[in-house]
Order: sequence, then structure tokens, then C-alpha cells
Amino acid sequence: MESTPAATGTAATQQWQPLSRNERRVIGTLVEKAKTTPQQYPLTLNSLVTGCNQKSNRAPTMELDEEQVDTALERLRQLGACVEVNADSRTPRYRHTMYEWLGIE
Repeated sequence: MESTPAATGTAATQQWQPLSRNERRVIGTLVEKAKTTPQQYPLTLNSLVTGCNQKSNRAPTMELDEEQVDTALERLRQLGACVEVNADSRTPRYRHTMYEWLGIE
């Protein structure tokens, strides 16, 4: 019998998992802000909440609170889609790792 990824256990680590609505909004905001406001990137939790809830260029508009964004960030970190950065700041900041996560150069 031929060994398949599922049989060897590697499928679980490579299999895509759907993101929740909040996770999609958080990672989308990180990707957008990296391009549109690089001087303020990586983002603090507060600035990420503000970005997720902005009314312009968002469909649908959302009202996420800090706890919801933090929960989404935790799952995205577990998946490897974003990281926490503590460069020269006392406040944690977050940046996406989507290019690496998706295998894009």
C-alpha cells in the first residue's frame, strides 16, 4: 500500500483550515495597513481594532472589540499567519506573515 500524506500524519500540518469571519477581518486589516500605512506598521491591538472597525472601504462593516480581535490574533498566530513583535516598544505589535504562510515570494 502506498503511503499518502494523510497516512503519514503530514496532512494535518499542511491542510488549509478555514478562517472565521473575525480572523479574516483581522488578517485582511494587517495586510492592508502594511501596504497603506507602513510608517505605523506593525500595529498595536488598539490600532488593529480601529482598522477592523473602520467604516470606509469595508464590506461588511463590523464592530469588533479588543477581546474578539485578540482571540482572532491568537488563532492566526497558532496557524502561523501573523506574529507578535515587541521591537522598541512596551506595547506588543502585530504583523502578518501571509507571504510566508501562503508560500508566496
